[in-house]
Amino acid sequence: YKRQLQDPQPYCRKQCIKTLSLLVTSPKKSSPEPDNSAILEHISSIVKCLTDDNATVISQTLKLLQKFKNSSPLPQQFAKLPLDKLQTNVQFEKHIVEPHHDIILKLLCNPKFRFNTDLRVGVLSLIGDTDKLHEHLVAFKDMLNSDSIPILVQFSEAMRSLGPAVIQYIPQIIEMIKPGSPLIRNMVRFLSRLLRCIDAAGIAKVFSLKAIHSLAKNKDPNVRRVAVQLMGQKCEKKPRHLWVLVQMWTDKHSKVRKEVMEVLGDIGKRHPSYIPSIMETIDTDSVSSVLVWRHLSLSWGNLICSNAEQEYDYQERLT
Repeated sequence: YKRQLQDPQPYCRKQCIKTLSLLVTSPKKSSPEPDNSAILEHISSIVKCLTDDNATVISQTLKLLQKFKNSSPLPQQFAKLPLDKLQTNVQFEKHIVEPHHDIILKLLCNPKFRFNTDLRVGVLSLIGDTDKLHEHLVAFKDMLNSDSIPILVQFSEAMRSLGPAVIQYIPQIIEMIKPGSPLIRNMVRFLSRLLRCIDAAGIAKVFSLKAIHSLAKNKDPNVRRVAVQLMGQKCEKKPRHLWVLVQMWTDKHSKVRKEVMEVLGDIGKRHPSYIPSIMETIDTDSVSSVLVWRHLSLSWGNLICSNAEQEYDYQERLT
């Protein structure tokens, strides 16, 4: 195999990698870790094929390396779990990504393969759920803003194949997508799915206030709605940020305002001790909808009077 990997004919090298891929048993979540030790001993020789001049050989090598990853990264039943418990490819990162991530990332910088979407998607599928891509996401910008639907679909499918750790890149990806792109809605839907898996502590760790603020300024209301959900998760652990959530009420879109109301209701229901802080933070002159206060009353189980309700009763009596 090693001799064939060094064969001067690209076809021979490609066929050799295809044959090696048959020897790899892909791990599955429901079964014990497979024994790929025989081939892992020579993984450095296989990774060297990523420096090949032939794009087809590199593409086959990326597919071979992906077979070492868990094929079911997201849990079947959604549950709020710590971020570290959702890491399903620890051995893959230890034996393949950590020792060779420099070689893998060089593919994104190689001018020869600048317009090869298959290679870039292969790199994304390989290390997209590790912490190695932060400085190299800009290499995907032209893909994200492509007018070709197949390219956008290819990128979306690669994202969906990744584990929960890919959530750390989604704010940066959304920031690079041009307004009105169908990919924004796709990314938001994927992010909402990931949020159902990760607990509040994990979300607070991944998303900084700056990242949430960036999402809250996005032109797409669906993105701003997810920013409200993220801020609500952050307030679960840090109630001092409740004022930021209340400020989102001034959004011009009704979907976003409704999300703020529902998130505040859920926070008060789970943490009754936060209700006084929420009441102090909300300016009753600017938030004057009777329906809002009645919704919060219903969520919290207490009758809450506001200036708006008093004004409403006064107008009723005048009538």
